[in-house]
Order: sequence, then structure tokens, then C-alpha cells
Amino acid sequence: QASFHIDLDVATLGQFGRVSAPRVLVADPARGLDFVEDVLAKDRFVSGHFLPRRDIRRHLRAEYEASAAERHPVLLEYATELALHGYRVIGMPDLRIDPRMDVFQRVNLDFGFCNVVAGQHRKRPAVYHFLSGVASLDKDAMRRMRFAGVTPVPVSTPEVASAMMLLQGGLHCCCGSL
Repeated sequence: QASFHIDLDVATLGQFGRVSAPRVLVADPARGLDFVEDVLAKDRFVSGHFLPRRDIRRHLRAEYEASAAERHPVLLEYATELALHGYRVIGMPDLRIDPRMDVFQRVNLDFGFCNVVAGQHRKRPAVYHFLSGVASLDKDAMRRMRFAGVTPVPVSTPEVASAMMLLQGGLHCCCGSL
């Protein structure tokens, strides 16, 4: 599979509204690569490491690209199979680094929007999600959620979300056991 937990890559939203097909969010690393430069422009992701920022940026870019190349074919299979089973598939921006290659472990460097909690907000279908702190990435993810027909509801701050993700616990992971 593409990740060690399926809920990092797929979020079923169910069937609601006038669209008869159930909806599902699927991680899309190719879409995530559109935001690499925005992530690398954020000082909190590239400062405080043992290498100069320029070298860190080059290393992280290469790791994001390598991870996307490895994961994207499997995620395309997920999307294809779900579509064949009648789901309306919505690709979500996704940037990951192979955990074995994240030698920094100082700040969360994974940005995905499928580890969410689906529910209701003001009697409308909604998705509760973490923010990354990268405005362009967060805006695209929320735009994709609205495209799926749900109201995006940000939960927490990017800093708290980062700390939880460093512990390998996304929002769905944390709430799933509740």
C-alpha cells in the first residue's frame, strides 16, 4: 500500500446531496508537488537543521519528488479502483517524505489532507482537518474539499498539527480511537 495507514491516503465521505455517487478523497502526490516551493519558502521547515538552508531545500525537494514517484502509481490504482466501484474521486494535494529519509525529525514535513474526520457542520456535510501553515497548500486542499461537496473545517493550529503529525498521529488517527 502507499502508506503504513490507509487513512493517510483515502477518506471516504459517503453519499449525500444530489450527487448519487459516494465521494472519496484520495492523496495525489503529483498535485502536492505543485506546492513544494511554497513549503520550502517557509523558514520553519528549512531552518534549524545541521545543513545550510540551501542544502536542506535541495534535499527536501529531492525527497518529496522521490516519494511522489514511488507512491503515485499505487495511489492512481486506488483512485481507479474506487472509481470503478462507483465513487466520485477527488484528488487531494499530498507531500510526503519517506520516514526512513527524514533525518531531521524536528518539524513535521508531511502534508496530506486525507487523514480527516468526516461529519456535519451546521447541518451540512463537512470535513474536519488540520492546517499545514502553508497558505497556498491549505487553500487548494479546502477548495478541493468544497469541490467534493463538503464544508472544510480547520481544526487546531499548524504548530499543534505539526507536533501531532510528528508523533505519527493525524486527526483521524487521534479521533478514531475515541
